[in-house]
Amino acid sequence: MTSLDTLVIGGGPAGLASAVRAAWLGTTRVERQRVGLIEASELLGGLALWRPPQTFAPNSYFTKRDIKALEDACREYEVEIIRDEVVALEPGEHTRVVCRKAAHEASSVVVTTGLKRSFHTEKMLHDGGRLYWFTDLEVGAGILGRLDAHTEHRRVILCGSRMALATAQIFRALETGLEICCIVEASAPDEVLAQDVAGTVDAVGSDGTDVVVTVRSGSNAAPTELRGDVLLVDFNSYELHCASTGFVAASGIALEKNGYIQVDREMCTNMGGLFAAGDVTGPPSSVIKALYEGTMAGFSAYRHVYRLKHGSDPDLNPYFPEPIPRTF
Repeated sequence: MTSLDTLVIGGGPAGLASAVRAAWLGTTRVERQRVGLIEASELLGGLALWRPPQTFAPNSYFTKRDIKALEDACREYEVEIIRDEVVALEPGEHTRVVCRKAAHEASSVVVTTGLKRSFHTEKMLHDGGRLYWFTDLEVGAGILGRLDAHTEHRRVILCGSRMALATAQIFRALETGLEICCIVEASAPDEVLAQDVAGTVDAVGSDGTDVVVTVRSGSNAAPTELRGDVLLVDFNSYELHCASTGFVAASGIALEKNGYIQVDREMCTNMGGLFAAGDVTGPPSSVIKALYEGTMAGFSAYRHVYRLKHGSDPDLNPYFPEPIPRTF
């Protein structure tokens, strides 16, 4: 079992900013702490890898160059990167973070898992034209139309909520050559049709031929395996209901009704030593919000560990790793 001072869960912009801040603060004359970051997918960067998110202005973007700068900072400040998926949090004097491969302990834990769970094959499927995202009916219908007209892909798995259902129903009514199955992750049960599945996506993968999606309809239910040529995901469904916080359900962390984690202005949850930042704290989904909250959460996590060790606050500014001068 790995023992750390601060452990960040999630390697998107918020998680990278949080880990870098906590480790960077340790380069001061105050105190170095051991920081780790857990990421389930094969690449760091989260959803920012899929398409550069807009920042301050119409032509200003957070790019892969910015992600690389944060990765380089993680290496420079000796952040330990752990490739695994978290399945449970067990709070205590030191929070136990249970993953699929191993368990870890940390005095401070920062949750930055975004709106949705990450799966290690997503980027590969996306780059291979087997996974698409859509944010409204027009875009979703356009993707289905192109698949029907220009590809040999016939079996489509739609994943999301009411928008995904509406998109599926439109194309079913048109009687195209597409076979559509809809996974409904956030909607009323009576809206789910016989050919569809209600539940939560538990795994996304490929056997080399098919896209394979595993769905669970309850904590004790047997998983359902769906196979198709293409997976089409309604991204807006994750803003309606956060799909990445299932592992904190039994931890005592206070959640909103739609699954987002409740935090204060310093990214503290209702549980001592547990923090959250980024999309997982609720809309709007913005890389600027993620970077700010990640920075603040990294500082709060560092400060919590320092308080445990010394009984006082470190003389540090959250935004620049230099001791605060006592005289001016």
